[in-house]
Amino acid sequence: IEMELKEFETVFAKSRDGDFSARIDENRVAPEHQSLARMVNKTLEKAAQMKELKQRADKMINYNPLAIAILRKDKTRIHVNKAYEQLWRGTREELLKKKLSDFDITILSGEHYYACFETRKLSVTECLVKFPDGTRKYLTLNGIPLLDKAGEVDGAFYVWIDYTELHEKMDAVKKVEQRVDRIIQENPYPLFTIDPNLDLRIANQAFLKLTGYSRERISTLSMKNFKFIKNKGASV
Repeated sequence: IEMELKEFETVFAKSRDGDFSARIDENRVAPEHQSLARMVNKTLEKAAQMKELKQRADKMINYNPLAIAILRKDKTRIHVNKAYEQLWRGTREELLKKKLSDFDITILSGEHYYACFETRKLSVTECLVKFPDGTRKYLTLNGIPLLDKAGEVDGAFYVWIDYTELHEKMDAVKKVEQRVDRIIQENPYPLFTIDPNLDLRIANQAFLKLTGYSRERISTLSMKNFKFIKNKGASV
């Protein structure tokens, strides 16, 4: 009996330290204790499987190139990965203590950044973050709620995507388009643009003055609406 108890104690001691690899030899225990040994072994097997799944999940989060935070139901953070530390420019210890309200965040579109706690559905938020040194980041937040068995929010995964570089490129394209539009509108020669379907898209003031059309009327016209009485050179 003393030998059996020692074997049970050894297995339990290892499991307390997170080692679920040990098993009780069912052939070495008395018949009346074999059912208990089997139950303990099955429990240890399930615990070992859960530990392996947790380790895989931790690796997936920690080494993920996207910035990920895990939040409790009170919106405080349980865990942040390395990418999150880099994106939000702080250490793990600092960022675990902070809430989003501690940052200078302007929501550009989408839902509030705690919306998934209320809707219990995926929420998407586009926002601008300004850091004390003047750095600006354009971020997309995907809030993924974690629901318990009753369907209530027990926490959330927050996945952040940095689209600052894309936003800057889009902003540059927009500025070019504005310059082109200004060149067209301020040109003294009548100008207009058409799309591949030959529909008129942009007409300048000189063209409106020449034709007598209003800007609203021009927006409904196509090259097919014009009748060309005489044409020299290439087709219009």
